Amino acid sequence: MLVGSARALPRLSAVHVVRNRTGAAFAGTRGLVLLDGRVGEGGGQTVRTALTLSVVTGKPFRIEHIRANRVVGGLGEQHLTCVRASEQICSANARGAQVGSKTLEFYPRDPIAGKYEFSVSTAGSAVLVCQTVLPALMCLDRPSLLTFRGGTHNPMAPTFDFLQNSYLPMLRLLGPQCQALLQRPGFFPAGGGRFHVRLKPTPKENLKFLELVDRGKVLRKEVVCLFAGHGFRYAQDQVRELTEALDWREVGVYLDEWESNSPGMVLTASIVSENVTECFTSLAKPRKVHMSSQVATLCKRIREYLASDGLVSEYLADQMLLPMALGRGGEFTCTQITPHLRTQMYVIEKFIPVEFATEKLEDKSAWSVLVSI
Repeated sequence: MLVGSARALPRLSAVHVVRNRTGAAFAGTRGLVLLDGRVGEGGGQTVRTALTLSVVTGKPFRIEHIRANRVVGGLGEQHLTCVRASEQICSANARGAQVGSKTLEFYPRDPIAGKYEFSVSTAGSAVLVCQTVLPALMCLDRPSLLTFRGGTHNPMAPTFDFLQNSYLPMLRLLGPQCQALLQRPGFFPAGGGRFHVRLKPTPKENLKFLELVDRGKVLRKEVVCLFAGHGFRYAQDQVRELTEALDWREVGVYLDEWESNSPGMVLTASIVSENVTECFTSLAKPRKVHMSSQVATLCKRIREYLASDGLVSEYLADQMLLPMALGRGGEFTCTQITPHLRTQMYVIEKFIPVEFATEKLEDKSAWSVLVSI
């Protein structure tokens, strides 16, 4: 006798049936994609990527040892919001979806485009939630309007500026058209930020093969200081320190003052080239008066990128990999191969038939990444 259904999750110890979208049944855990959260960088990226791929492919998964390589392991509020958001867009069932859980099972159904709102109850990154659901919706039959609430400018996460100026333009090269609008920034510890994303999808068969190996000529450089609860002159000082340290004499400078639930400041230096825009950000630490150490670190990252021949930095590289794998594949160059990138490859290969190849380019200061479908 078969126990359980697609709507009510069975107990792990029971014999159960998992049905995919074609109606095929799998007994026990044989139908589950099995993931080990200790592999690679061992953070929340494994969970987020698995959620996206599960929604797109219809394959349920089980992940154990979630965030095993972090000081505080298990699901955090932001990761839980990613799970709930993924549940919402495809009426999925999840087992183990609670803060602190180190094991998660996720059973998707068909995703549905529409108007959604997702909120991280803490200052956790709403941008990471966006990057979880957006690729899952980019090939559906109608547009989506998405609202995200929570942290928009977080340490150890892509900022809204990076999303708007680096990530979304890359996604648009594949075919989907997407625009983002910031309504209110959210800084640690209160969060409370809000932004919207409007998505016009592209059928999967119309997604483009991407060949991005050369960043091209640098067209312009920009520095933006977005701040709330700090004086205008202080913002000017941070921008001046950054531009002088980089010796950027021809640069667009923008001071962007907002209201926010918590004071905060983020410096974003953008290098706009013919084929890519790379954003480098640094956030002021809470209760810190000066940003000199952050500015020095930011300058180091920018110089390393400019000295390299890679199209994208290490951060944009691992975020490009998933949309390209969901499309027709492609090739790009990057400044380095990181554990995050290797972890992305590990998770993606568990869900879809794709091959990755990396090569250190001898004649250039860069790596080549090939995505073959």
